[in-house]
Amino acid sequence: MKTLFNWCIRIKDLQIANPFNHVELHTVKKDISLISKTEFERFLTVITPENSRNKKTKKSMYRPWLVSAYRLALETGLRREELLTLSWSDIVPIDGNKLVCKIDNLKVNRIMAGRSDGGRVKYIPVTKGLLSLLNELGYEEKKNSSSYIIERPDNQELKRSMDLLSRCFAHYIKLATDRPLEFGVLRKTFITRLTMAAGPNAKLFTGSSSDEVLKNHYLSTAYMAANLEDFTVL
Repeated sequence: MKTLFNWCIRIKDLQIANPFNHVELHTVKKDISLISKTEFERFLTVITPENSRNKKTKKSMYRPWLVSAYRLALETGLRREELLTLSWSDIVPIDGNKLVCKIDNLKVNRIMAGRSDGGRVKYIPVTKGLLSLLNELGYEEKKNSSSYIIERPDNQELKRSMDLLSRCFAHYIKLATDRPLEFGVLRKTFITRLTMAAGPNAKLFTGSSSDEVLKNHYLSTAYMAANLEDFTVL
């Protein structure tokens, strides 16, 4: 409510003092889980028509584009809507032959300007892993085209595709690991690994508004601590 009132005051010129200004939230920060390489590789192998039957609904959870979508999610850290609307033309060259993904920062634009195309963009690095995936999906033939990288049925609504992405992940991940992981673990894994490589500059590529957002919602400090075995104080 505090955020909503601030938005109404800033964007809609509501002439009122925010009645929630002095409200403080007291939350318990939970450990943030990441998906391991072994779990992710196992996860990809179980995404098959044979493993698709949902025991409760009896519906098939298999879609041919799922494996590519989950790999792209891990390599970019994008949210579902950003992921499913990422087009080949969003991949742009920088400084000659270097590539980045340039996309609208949907979440920040909607918060700050009240619309998706609010002028704020974010750049996703095209790493070796991402470039390899893009090449597998036909980058050389499809680059600069307006078609989506993740090819879904033309008549399928975006919201349904987003829901499927989450529900299918929940279905198949149970076959790959006993840990209760959700689709968002792919973004958290990307951001944690990116932060270890890029340090404080990581938030420039994630679109996060502050270091606090990264620390509270995306970074696994346990994973970062476990990977400092080569660190020396002196």
